[in-house]
Amino acid sequence: MATIKEQEELIQTLKFTPRTYRIELGAYGGEVYIGSVERKTYDYFKKNNIDIEEYASSWNDELEVPEEFQPFPAGSAYECDDLIHASGATMDNGNTVEVYDENNNMVWSCSLDLASLENAGVDVEEDEEYYIDDNLPEGQVVFFGAQGEKGLLFGGEIELKAPFDPSKLKICYCDADGWYLSNGIMYDGEDVDNNDYSTTGKWSENKWILNGDEEVFNPSDSWEVPEAGPSPDEWEKSPEFKFKKHKPVHQGWYRCNWGYGTTYGSLYWNGANFVEFNYGKEDIVSDDSMVTWQGYNWDTNSWVNQPPEPPNIVCNNKTCGWIGKSEDRKEDDEGDEHCPNCDGTEFSWIDYDPMTAKGRKNREQYCKEWDPVVSLERILVTEIEEPKEADPRGLPF
Repeated sequence: MATIKEQEELIQTLKFTPRTYRIELGAYGGEVYIGSVERKTYDYFKKNNIDIEEYASSWNDELEVPEEFQPFPAGSAYECDDLIHASGATMDNGNTVEVYDENNNMVWSCSLDLASLENAGVDVEEDEEYYIDDNLPEGQVVFFGAQGEKGLLFGGEIELKAPFDPSKLKICYCDADGWYLSNGIMYDGEDVDNNDYSTTGKWSENKWILNGDEEVFNPSDSWEVPEAGPSPDEWEKSPEFKFKKHKPVHQGWYRCNWGYGTTYGSLYWNGANFVEFNYGKEDIVSDDSMVTWQGYNWDTNSWVNQPPEPPNIVCNNKTCGWIGKSEDRKEDDEGDEHCPNCDGTEFSWIDYDPMTAKGRKNREQYCKEWDPVVSLERILVTEIEEPKEADPRGLPF
């Protein structure tokens, strides 16, 4: 004879109208792929200083890796996955599994960590496990690729003929080197298809892993790219020079406009050409495509040459007109800044843009010429407080 509980469940089932429910998993997870790689492939990347991170995210032929040395086609890191490949929501308490009825009302939810699921009566099963340290032979090279995602990692529908029962839910997961990812859901013995996967990328990682004491090479360590110094303040910037009429004298980084006017950014002047650096190698920018360049307005071979900083703000009180530096203002208990002359609180910044008439006029009015005595005193004090090496870049940024 059926128990009272069984009788109540039968009544609820008979009353229940068949309907479609929805299971969702989110909001953090991703994809991981780990594959074995021939040693000659790794050696080729090392010899040619090719960054595996760049190669994995590149969909063009710039790197020109011969097919026999390719761990996977450029930009298709997910194809190197003979050891393990998994994707899904992360099985931890930062994620949830939620069930919605046909009216989009949540009828059940649970944290996606293993303990919570088991306590809720959900069947949890590990489908696959792979740990690199446990399986990597001596001298073997492995490629590890992964990307993190945020959003809806699983959205599938189930047809119910009785009220939802978490004990009929089964979640499978994969243990990929310690990253637990859900990779399948079943309900009442039937697979649930994932027909709604909507995420945005949050991070990615692609790297080599070696077994033994050998240190994995970092191609950026061998790239001899000249270091760029700090960008000049507005009052230190030189005017923009048209490349066809004027070329830089000193080697170094400059603010440039090139690509026939379509591109702005930093380029390096090597003494003969403006160049970009591609994996440590100079790529010459065509002289025909160069438009303008801009650097400092003082000789940066030594910090002693730096002119004194001019005032940068003016009091907006017309009867006051105090001009000075922002740090010379008075601060009250609420943190508001006041004019040291009239106690006003409204100020305007002084424009020193060398490409505007107003900026040039302000330069003539407020900027002082380099004073070797003052500059030497300043640099000596600076070196005592925080030693700085002489800047060898000349006039570039």
